[in-house]
Amino acid sequence: MLGLAASTARKALDALDEFLTAGIPIVVPEPSCLAVFRDEMPKLCPDDPRAAKLASLSRSLSEHLEVIGWVAPNAASNQHVSIHPHCHQRAVRTTSSDERVLSSAGFDVEVLDLGCCGLAGSFGFQKDHDALSRQIAQDRFLPGIVRSALDGPVILDGFSCQLQADELAKLPTTSTAELLAELLQTEQCVR
Repeated sequence: MLGLAASTARKALDALDEFLTAGIPIVVPEPSCLAVFRDEMPKLCPDDPRAAKLASLSRSLSEHLEVIGWVAPNAASNQHVSIHPHCHQRAVRTTSSDERVLSSAGFDVEVLDLGCCGLAGSFGFQKDHDALSRQIAQDRFLPGIVRSALDGPVILDGFSCQLQADELAKLPTTSTAELLAELLQTEQCVR
């Protein structure tokens, strides 16, 4: 399906063209999409210079906040949060930015190492992979996030990780963006 992937990549480049031409950073909250923009699109479209431009302009939310020098207006009073990085998040090395941004916003951050959620990509959505997907999740991921949720919010920025936590453990999780938005709303209520 590489032809379909390349065609879809070109459509995405067309949709982002004016931003790429203007050199505007592209903030990508989903780690899988960020990995595609940074790593896979330049390989799928090596003859299109916009793919390399997109790779250079794509940032996670935390990377963008660091680049612009964002400072939280209200500290989180050392509230404990746990981050389970999505597999693609580890691949594009954005976890340290998340940790720094959340720490500077006043959170006590713990980065978890719980392996794979078992759902990533289309793998877990294929009926014949369902049992294995669940087995992978039960190995370390689900017990670890359930245990971590006892101490405070669990941050899962990857859609697949969020879906596994919700479907298999009925565990509400949050994302970096949602947690920071909540902190900002708290600040507005205090004023």
